[in-house]
This record gives sequence, structure tokens and C-alpha cells, in this order.
Amino acid sequence: MNRGNAESGAAETRASERERFHISADYYGEVTGEIEKADLAYQQWADAYPRDFIPPGNLAVNYAWLGQNERALAETIESTRLNPDAVIN
Repeated sequence: MNRGNAESGAAETRASERERFHISADYYGEVTGEIEKADLAYQQWADAYPRDFIPPGNLAVNYAWLGQNERALAETIESTRLNPDAVIN
């Protein structure tokens, strides 16, 4: 195991549950390009933290990218409902 992976694993171990959801979603969406796995992490995050506006906002982006415009709109509306003062939803 190289040092970078060991440090990343150690940081993930010290992370809160919410942070681990964010790490997983970012890893799958941005590192491996597995958008469906990123979406699963966002959905689990939203289930665990229903008042957090980040998961539906990021799901909206992913759904739009996948051409699932109705789902993207629904998630955008939910993200905006949860945080109407956010600059980017």
C-alpha cells in the first residue's frame, strides 16, 4: 500500500459518518467516474441526514448529466427547499 492510500484510509477512519458519505460520493463520482455508485452514496447520505441540502443538490447535477431531467428537477427543488438561501443549488 502506498503512503497516499494509507493516509487517505486513515483520514476516512477519523471522518464522521456524514464526511464518509461525502468522501464515498466524491470518490465514485470524480475519481472512478461511477456515477451510479456516487448516486447511491448521495441517496444513503440523504436518508441518514434528511435536512442536508448537499445530497439532493449533487444528485440533481448527476441526474442532469445522465439526461434524467425530471429526477434532476425534483432533486433541485428539494435542495432549494432545504436551503433557499444557497447561492448554488
